[in-house]
Amino acid sequence: MTLPCQAPVSKHFIAVEWTRPDLTPSQYVFFVRGGRIHNTFQHPSFVNRVDLLDRPMKDGNVSLILRNVNSSDHGTYECRVKERERRRMIRGFIKSEPINVIRLTVTDSDLIAGSINKADGGIKDGHVGLAVGLSALSLLLVAFGAGGFVMYKKRTMGHSYTVPAEQADETVM
Repeated sequence: MTLPCQAPVSKHFIAVEWTRPDLTPSQYVFFVRGGRIHNTFQHPSFVNRVDLLDRPMKDGNVSLILRNVNSSDHGTYECRVKERERRRMIRGFIKSEPINVIRLTVTDSDLIAGSINKADGGIKDGHVGLAVGLSALSLLLVAFGAGGFVMYKKRTMGHSYTVPAEQADETVM
């Protein structure tokens, strides 16, 4: 699952932080500074499940990939970036308004269908449409096949010829 976030196109941002307001304030979902991922204060539920879509952050793309989505991932996610300053950042937490806020809703039907809860990180965004399309096509083919079979049976039953009872008596004599 990709949580989109687009920072202003600037070669001067030095840190990216993804947080959830409902987590402990001293913990974050994901934090990268100076091109290095820092997981010291990362919330344990996100360890080895999150990464940037584009690590070099070209063109300001700081979208987050969330793998193995589960019901506890339901919530609000905030994306922040820090531009280069002379003052050093303390503990790496960015104190600014988020540039993007995303409300993620995870339903039981998502988990049962397995559309996002796969061991390999879930169905990738581009493949969800393909999976749905192929499923619909399969159902359509089965429906046409069943309809064709019913029509075939009706035709063969309608074309069978039975000799009327009066004619049957005449031919026997």
